[in-house]
Amino acid sequence: MATRCWRCCGGRPAKAARRFVGRRAAPGSDVSLRLDASRIASVPSVMNLTRLVLLGLLDERGDSHGHQLRREVESRRADQWAGVGIGSLHRELRGMADAGLVEAVRTERVANRPERTVYRITADGRRELLVLRQTAMGQLQLSADAMSVALIFAGRPAPADRVAMLRRHRLAVAAELERLAAERANGMEQGYLRPAVSPTQAASFRRAELHLQAESDWHRECDAMLAVDTADGTMPAAAD
Repeated sequence: MATRCWRCCGGRPAKAARRFVGRRAAPGSDVSLRLDASRIASVPSVMNLTRLVLLGLLDERGDSHGHQLRREVESRRADQWAGVGIGSLHRELRGMADAGLVEAVRTERVANRPERTVYRITADGRRELLVLRQTAMGQLQLSADAMSVALIFAGRPAPADRVAMLRRHRLAVAAELERLAAERANGMEQGYLRPAVSPTQAASFRRAELHLQAESDWHRECDAMLAVDTADGTMPAAAD
């Protein structure tokens, strides 16, 4: 039963959406808000995050060519945490141009470098950005949870192997918390993580910190529980 809970929860929005089919609700009403949330949460979990990132950058930065957008993605490390494929950026831009979400406004050439096409987001692109943003905000998890897969489908590992498996994850969490602490110090010094300068970026960074802190707290609570059947039958103390 424990392995089904996330699947059951994931199925409820779709049922809720069917209950509201055919109803007409006033905008902003309780029914309307629940219907909007159901529609958002019931869409497939795989969405085009590369498109969301590119449209968001064009809306934020204004006219840009592919190389400028790529540098921005790399500077924010969005290729590491946002599901953005660096090699697919230019292909995605061309696809969005074909779909009318962006338009080519001019070409630029610097010295002997190749000519670059500068793109601008269109009205349809802004509507698509709104839909993608609402969809992303309405989903709790957009990708597979590798840790849960490793735990639930671990087979029948020996107790010592279970302890080693959890220790590996705990060390990875601790290392990432250290990296975030260093990045926070740098971001506060340079200003980009100050809420007064960029409230949404500061909020996103804080979310990452709290998420990892929750993972660390989970280890303190669960390491002993999952390693209960050690060789001498005693429960080990939770690791720090």
